[in-house]
Formats: sequence, C-alpha cells, structure tokens
Amino acid sequence: MTKDLPDWFTEGYGNIWLPYAQMQTADDALPVVATDGVTIELADGRKLIDGIASWWTACHGYNNPVMQEKIISQVKNMSHIMLGGLVHEGAATLAKRLADLLPGDLNHVFFSESGSVSVEIALKMAVQYWSNLGEEGRHRFVCFQSGYHGDTTAACLSAVMRPVCIKLSADSCSSNSCALCRKRLRRFLNSAHFLRKTGIKLRA
Repeated sequence: MTKDLPDWFTEGYGNIWLPYAQMQTADDALPVVATDGVTIELADGRKLIDGIASWWTACHGYNNPVMQEKIISQVKNMSHIMLGGLVHEGAATLAKRLADLLPGDLNHVFFSESGSVSVEIALKMAVQYWSNLGEEGRHRFVCFQSGYHGDTTAACLSAVMRPVCIKLSADSCSSNSCALCRKRLRRFLNSAHFLRKTGIKLRA
C-alpha cells in the first residue's frame, strides 16, 4: 500500500472492526474511492476486478443505471418504512411477483435484509409452525455439517452441531449418519406430500 492514504482512512480506519478478520494480524484494508461495473478503484488509482460481487450483494454490478434510477426515485419518495403494521407499494408489488414464481400454495413472502437473517427466520418459522400445531418437540433440522449457512447465531450453530439421526419411524438407529436414515429422508423428500407442497423432486 502506498504512503499517500486519504485523510478519511488515516483518521477513521482505526475505529473500524472488520468482519471475518483477526484485526491484530490482518493486513490493512484497501481504501476504495469509486466503483463501476465490475471494477473497484483504490485511492492510489489502481483498479481491481471484483470477482465475488462484494460478497454477492452486487450481482448486477456497481452503479447499475437501472438500479440507481429506481433507488433515487424511491429515496426521494420514501427512504424506508417498516412492515410493522404498515406496508407500501414496493413491498406489496415485489411480494406478488415472487409469490407468482413459487410452486403449489407457497404464496407468502417474508422479507429480510441478508442471507444469514433469512436462515434465522426460516428456522424460527419451522419451529413456530410445529409449535402452533401443539408439537413442541419438533425442533431438529437437517443441515450440511461444517457447511456455511450464515454468520448469525443459529445459522452458525447449524453448521457445527453434531449430525443427528433423522428418525422418521419408531425404529432405533445405531449410527448418527447411517444409510438407513438417509434412505428414509430421501423417501420422505420424494413423497407425494412433499412434492405437492414444493414441486421439488430429488434426483435419483
């Protein structure tokens, strides 16, 4: 990194706690001054190609003219309205468009601000669903062990929990990752009930 750093960097960088980094050993972050399309411009004039779309949140590219126009128009009219007893045209219109793409009777949309939070919401909804039906014990989840499900608390825990045996019958199971459990799980996911609800069929 060059010595000619912008004032905002030298004055404020020491107050930032960066995510996914050990601040005592990590190299200094690169100061960014502009973005365009797939490129990131640094304070020293260098340009980088962003191959990860800013952690996948800029999948349409930086400074996309269509998105900029929509964002500016929305901010001028209404920057933000919570969906707590209130609703607005943008939310209702997008919910309808998304619901029309979903299979079966999956016709409701719950908005969140990130992938991690959406995982948390899905976990809570699943537990609440069974609780509403009076089945308080239904709180175990199928997940990829050591997979990335998000960085919020429950999403992180789902990746480090010991694999559980998916018991779909009263039969006992001697192994937490046995072939019998996987066979039962696949049979359930390909069942008529699951297919009717989701329209998803697993490959053989």
